Amino acid sequence: MTERIALVGAGHHARVNLVPAIRAAGLEIAALATRDVDRSRAALAAAGSAGTPYGSVADLLAGEPDVRHVVVCAQPADQPDIVAAVLAAGRNVLCEKPLGTDAAQARRLADHAADAGVVLRAGFMKRHAPALVALRDVVRSGRFGPPVGFDVRFAADTRAFAPDVRSFLTLAAVHHVDLVPFLLGAPHTVQATTSTHASGSTLSALLTVAPQVHGTLRLASSPAHSSEVDVVEIAFEQAVVEVVDSRTTEIRFGGSGGWQAPQERVERLVPASSTMSGGEQDLHLRGFVGELTAFAATPVAPDRSAQDNVVTMELCEQLLAGVSQN
Repeated sequence: MTERIALVGAGHHARVNLVPAIRAAGLEIAALATRDVDRSRAALAAAGSAGTPYGSVADLLAGEPDVRHVVVCAQPADQPDIVAAVLAAGRNVLCEKPLGTDAAQARRLADHAADAGVVLRAGFMKRHAPALVALRDVVRSGRFGPPVGFDVRFAADTRAFAPDVRSFLTLAAVHHVDLVPFLLGAPHTVQATTSTHASGSTLSALLTVAPQVHGTLRLASSPAHSSEVDVVEIAFEQAVVEVVDSRTTEIRFGGSGGWQAPQERVERLVPASSTMSGGEQDLHLRGFVGELTAFAATPVAPDRSAQDNVVTMELCEQLLAGVSQN
């Protein structure tokens, strides 16, 4: 039986990423709510869905008592109240980042979900990107020995929706901030600095995730980055693994011959190229399909996703606190 879910929001991200990913995951949009029932109806029609349109979240919750999973993709300032209402109705929630405007609010929502006995997840789709899931498995398995260092880099032109350091960090770069605890655990120490200019900002941080395991987080917003920079590199005792754009994985093994002979070995993993993928390949590689599949399969049981979001929001605040002291 096809799992039925409800969607709150019909903005750009919902249209171009979430709705196609919902279809690719084999799920059914049972209902959609915005502030305008006609807009909801138009969004459902554009998605080719026979779901029911609603003009408010309250109407959706009242009209769809059997729908257990709700995806929230609204304006960041509106999301906490929407999420609280859906949790109070006893439904599981997947909320687009940021889940809470700060760590305190994220913690309150996590506690609310725990008290209600339902699941609350933040929309960190990179946690479901196949290349990054595989990288975490390498970390946990010890395949190349323990990690000894890391470098996470993200750059983009975010002026249209995140013009200052705080909004850039919490609305855009937060995905890459989240990758540090996801892959390596919550940092013990954080040292951050930033520089600002007329068209953007740069934030750099030195993080310690374990004794003798240090790494860098380098984030930049600038019109020069019309193409995003998305690189995650972890150095292990026996190899260096680099994931670029959640698409290409390169594993570099040191060679005993050094520079005197070509003995360094490199493995490169890429997805197959095929016109048969249509527009779905990107949704799979970036983790949107995996995220929704996992959410729809979530049982009503203890789930650490909301607590993981608190850790990430706390890390954002540590980064911003470090910036304010410079």
